[in-house]
Amino acid sequence: MHHHDEIERRIARLERLQPRTRQRRRPGRTAALGGLLLVAGLPLVAHTYPDAPHAFQAGDPISAADINDNFQHAVDGLTLLEDRVIPVGSVVAWAGGANPPPGWLLCDGTEYQSAAYPQLSAAIGSAHGGDGATTFFTPDLRGRFLRGVDMGTGRDPDSGSRTQPQEGSGNSADLVGSVQSHAFAAHTHGTAINFPNNAPGPGTFGSGSQGVFAEVMIALGVGNVDAQRSSMEGGSESRPVNVYMHFIMRAQ
Repeated sequence: MHHHDEIERRIARLERLQPRTRQRRRPGRTAALGGLLLVAGLPLVAHTYPDAPHAFQAGDPISAADINDNFQHAVDGLTLLEDRVIPVGSVVAWAGGANPPPGWLLCDGTEYQSAAYPQLSAAIGSAHGGDGATTFFTPDLRGRFLRGVDMGTGRDPDSGSRTQPQEGSGNSADLVGSVQSHAFAAHTHGTAINFPNNAPGPGTFGSGSQGVFAEVMIALGVGNVDAQRSSMEGGSESRPVNVYMHFIMRAQ
């Protein structure tokens, strides 16, 4: 195993998580010092991490096995760091194309074998579909907005009617992975009308109502006011201003 190449690959991956104002990394700035793993000079792991198994001073004989042990130690530390920065099962917005980076999967509702991604299968189980033991699905976030699980707060008054993400599998109700169709909150619209001749007016009536003004209109032979409707306005859905992104999930 080329430990040095693996370390460089892990560091490059982690640096992409840092702000764009970061300074460029200089070679050789990865070290385990005083039980704190330092990457590019930043203490990204705020917990103790064992020192490298072998320490060297000037003039000490150095074997390939000892060097490999130290490199493996660094690789293990970087793996721990990655798991703490972005755990397996995390979902992030990806501004690239439909081919996510290695170790990531598109959130497009695809079914996978648990044996192929055991960490991800263990993390999300059958929440988004599958049996959670041999198969699992990634969440299908294509064309959908995300919403935090209600967890009994009542902020989603219809949480109990949320449905499974896949036909016959996945979570429903107030659990992660459940889905919900579009809906409008119940409401009414007022409409202004003018009565003919000396009848009382103007007045208002609610959509679908049969109030006193409606009775007057019917008595005057104007007709059933339920037929009075406002003109249709708007598009094919209700939505905020938005921009497309791919959602991807860390799988390894």
